[in-house]
Amino acid sequence: MNLHEVLAKVPDPLRIEFLKFIETGEASDEFCTYLDGNREAQEAVDAIFERQAQVLEDLASSLRTHDPVQVARDALAMPAPARTVTAVVNDLTRALMHAVVMPEPDRRAVVERTVAAIEEAAPEGTEVELRKTVAEIAEAVG
Repeated sequence: MNLHEVLAKVPDPLRIEFLKFIETGEASDEFCTYLDGNREAQEAVDAIFERQAQVLEDLASSLRTHDPVQVARDALAMPAPARTVTAVVNDLTRALMHAVVMPEPDRRAVVERTVAAIEEAAPEGTEVELRKTVAEIAEAVG
């Protein structure tokens, strides 16, 4: 079940609450009441949590290889609707933290291989967004 199918089970006024809940675990009293009394909503939450658990298992498997390039490839392979901001942040953070603790020659190799993997996997026409995103990260880090 993809995110669009899951969201179809949640009434429009509660979709933002639903997305907040699956990303942060936080929910309003109104949403909790709705969730407690609606089997379809419970199934939707279960489907999302099962998907998130699978993503984490896949990521853990990739991290065991200690290959940040593979982690980046796995992140790029995820279908966009299934990705949350938190998931993307976690993937990028893990990959970068592996890279920064490597000796300089290895780090340079990781950067080169990552660039090659991104060029191979990135959809056509996303080069500007990619450069902009990397620049924003670099600027924010200082």
